Amino acid sequence: MRGKIKLNIFPSVNRLVAKEIIKYIDWLKERYSFPEQLTIIITGASYLVSDKTGNHVTSTFGKPWGEQKDYYMKIAVGDFFEMHRWGRRNAVYSILNDISYGLMQYYDLLSTEKADFNEDEIDKKATQLTIDYSIERGVLLGDMYRKIHHWGMSAVRKYRNSKSNRKKK
Repeated sequence: MRGKIKLNIFPSVNRLVAKEIIKYIDWLKERYSFPEQLTIIITGASYLVSDKTGNHVTSTFGKPWGEQKDYYMKIAVGDFFEMHRWGRRNAVYSILNDISYGLMQYYDLLSTEKADFNEDEIDKKATQLTIDYSIERGVLLGDMYRKIHHWGMSAVRKYRNSKSNRKKK
């Protein structure tokens, strides 16, 4: 069971979003190796509560501990329709980029054996991975490609986290 991606999409996830995520995960499986099991959980909630800070976030990543044997990533996609006002492709891009970001954390943790993430470097690699995917598919996911060069690497991801980065009440 080691060395693969296990994808768990909750029934509350929008069908279009689920379909795009499945395509992306299939693409990743064809091109990348996964030395350790990675479980990706996709929920229809608008946000997750960070274990570390208690803040509302759109994605989390964790390493094995205790009885938990797998690396895991949780992604909240319930804000899809809110993001949809910037365009469906931009909303999908943002969600896929959250997955890319978690994947870069996974590889970084495997290579260093400690959670000492260089956020800027991970952000750049994640954004490039998402762009590579969209270019290879023959579709740039929305106008994000142009905006990336204007705003910085992961502007939509930063927007998603800033709008949801509120303390749990």
